[in-house]
Order: sequence, then C-alpha cells, then structure tokens
Amino acid sequence: MEATTINIINRIKRWGIDIIYNIPNAIEICNNNYDRVVDEVETIIMLHYLGGSKFKTTFWDFAKERAYKKIEQAKASKTFIEFMEASKINLNNNTSDFGTWDSSIMNQNINIYKHFKLVVK
Repeated sequence: MEATTINIINRIKRWGIDIIYNIPNAIEICNNNYDRVVDEVETIIMLHYLGGSKFKTTFWDFAKERAYKKIEQAKASKTFIEFMEASKINLNNNTSDFGTWDSSIMNQNINIYKHFKLVVK
C-alpha cells in the first residue's frame, strides 16, 4: 500500500504543477484524474479481495461481497477490461495501466487467471 500511496502523491504533485502554471481547466482535470485513479485503486484492491481468505470471518464475508459488487461495476469500464486482458496475456510486458498498477505485475500478486474468470465470463 505504501507504493500505491507514493504513486498517487506523485501524480497529485504533477497535476498540481498544471494548476500553478494556470493550464486551462487544470483544476477540473486534476479532480477528474484523482477520482479516476482512486476508483481504479479501489477496484484493484477489491480484485484481490475476490480471492477471499482461508479464514472465515465477518470481515472476509463483507470484503468478498463488496469486492463482487465493485468488480461488477468495473466490468463496464473498457479500461479495466483491457487491463485484465493485458494482465492475462502479456505476463512480462507492460501494455496497460490501471490505477497505479501496470499489467505486467498482476501475476506477481494474485492468481489473475482465477480472478479473470470471475470478472469476465
């Protein structure tokens, strides 16, 4: 999570420079970019939660239910579907970004094939 936070902070700083230099519509663009990236980060976190846990707890029941709902929403995003496709196919090639992740690292963290089947049927 630290890397995700640092990445988002760096993006905010770059967007802030546009505001300082009076780039037209910079505040609106910054806010839209922020909303998009935070939503994408939440989606990836929820993708991890889809896998559940070996522990049967109230938290994991809640997390998995919320994850399914979030991923159902994400399936309407062309960017998310392209990211998932790139993650599945191009294991060693950064071809797509989503949130603060690139597609080449997804297989390092989760069983993308299992999750991909849950996402795109």
